[in-house]
Amino acid sequence: MQLYIRDVLGSVDRPNKRLKGFSKVMIPAGETVDVAISVDVKDLGLYNVAMQYVVEPGQFEVFMATDSLDESRSASFWVS
Repeated sequence: MQLYIRDVLGSVDRPNKRLKGFSKVMIPAGETVDVAISVDVKDLGLYNVAMQYVVEPGQFEVFMATDSLDESRSASFWVS
């Protein structure tokens, strides 16, 4: 399982979605498992135009997926 994060509106251009974590999970046929992948707030940061590493306030979207094209499992959160 892979975890991707998108900054909805950042002050600096960067990739639309960034891989921020992953977990290799073996799931037997017909079964389900819970997967947890942690992300620190500092992992949401970027280098601004003054080349300072900052975490900007705003909305972020997170995707749990099997690949970068899958957006079927998503949620939003805000950093203030």
